[in-house]
Amino acid sequence: MKFGIENLGIIKKASFNLNALTIITGDNNSGKTYITEAVYGLLKELRSKLEIHLLEKHIDRLEKNKKVEFLFDEYQDYVIKDINRIVKSYQEDKLYKIFASNKEHFEKSKIIFELISFDFSKSSNLEFKTQLGKYSITNNQKHINIILINDKIEETVKNRIDVKDIWNMAFSVFITEKLFKKVEYFCAERSSIDQFQLDIDSNRSKLINTLQNNDDIDVNLLLENKTGKYPLVVSDYINMIRDLRNNGNNFENKLANSIILKKANKLIGGNFEVLNDKFLFHPNTDSNLQLLLSETSSSVCSLLGLNYFLFRNLPGSILFIDEPEMNLHPKNQRELARLIVAMMNFGYKVIISTHSDIIIREINTMILFNYTTNTHILEEEGYSNFEKLDLSKLNCYTTKKNEDNLTYSLEKIKVNKDTGIEIASFDNTVEEINRIQDRLL
Repeated sequence: MKFGIENLGIIKKASFNLNALTIITGDNNSGKTYITEAVYGLLKELRSKLEIHLLEKHIDRLEKNKKVEFLFDEYQDYVIKDINRIVKSYQEDKLYKIFASNKEHFEKSKIIFELISFDFSKSSNLEFKTQLGKYSITNNQKHINIILINDKIEETVKNRIDVKDIWNMAFSVFITEKLFKKVEYFCAERSSIDQFQLDIDSNRSKLINTLQNNDDIDVNLLLENKTGKYPLVVSDYINMIRDLRNNGNNFENKLANSIILKKANKLIGGNFEVLNDKFLFHPNTDSNLQLLLSETSSSVCSLLGLNYFLFRNLPGSILFIDEPEMNLHPKNQRELARLIVAMMNFGYKVIISTHSDIIIREINTMILFNYTTNTHILEEEGYSNFEKLDLSKLNCYTTKKNEDNLTYSLEKIKVNKDTGIEIASFDNTVEEINRIQDRLL
């Protein structure tokens, strides 16, 4: 996926591709979060708004033969056209809402999106019900099949929705799942949200009760003054925490990767459970001990969302993490870097925005492991093959101040197999500290 951004906040221009692992670095207040939040919002919009209808000739065959087979290539131009429609609408009518801001601040903003490839390499299956029976949509590479697998009349959907509309909706869902996977964003405010989500909901409930019990209140004025406006990434994280509390422990996907979960457990130092709307933490050092989030460290709170993401989402899902190093000791920053690379190697897409020299250095170690001839070092140092990083799976960028000394652009960072990622701003800062200390010693 290729993105272009122009005149977004302090960002003058940015062009970048999402890879299996994408890293964005740069100074504070240089627009990194603007970039990642805008991309996250667009991916969510594409996933929820894509509409691809079956061609009439394929509907005719499906009606006549109860099955139809065709190549995705027949629909590629329609997909591109609908993507362009969604991107245009997002830029004009939705972008400013993503940041809970004013529309006039984004009048000159521009978003460009290009789907570089249509990946149909993995087979998928979607079953759905109509009043004519149960159908399935499958693919073998780009060959797509829709077939009636059970002609038992489904009373639950009888006469509610036209069967052609159901076919079209199911086909849109199938194509969307192939092209745009589930996406989540862990914002920098996550540690606070984990603990204060109940207070947020309590305040909302009080507001609703006030509205219900007093006819004399100016509703519009009250909503304007008393309700919070949060950026999309904050609202979504609040909703995720609420969903986890409400659904108790019924969140685990049975196909979740056990290797990844074990690495996450090591990083977090324990397990979570939900009991009576409360998150409880069981440290590995004492499984009988139950701690409320308020009784745990800030690092445990900051990793809560990651723990549940791995339980709930299968490889292929996309995860944005703003400041992954937040609240973490350097030792745990290294462990998190290793977990991120392992996630990438098992099929997740991860995008991080970081200031951490420790995380970058650890990622460099895993790049070197992938190309070294001294393979025995990998095992001796306690690493595994799924913690090796192939450069073809990595893109790294940094924000760079423009000549006007006010705005920033995004610049691709050189990465090579001998030294890894070279970030001048990190190196220069460390060298400056060392220079001063050398003078003092």
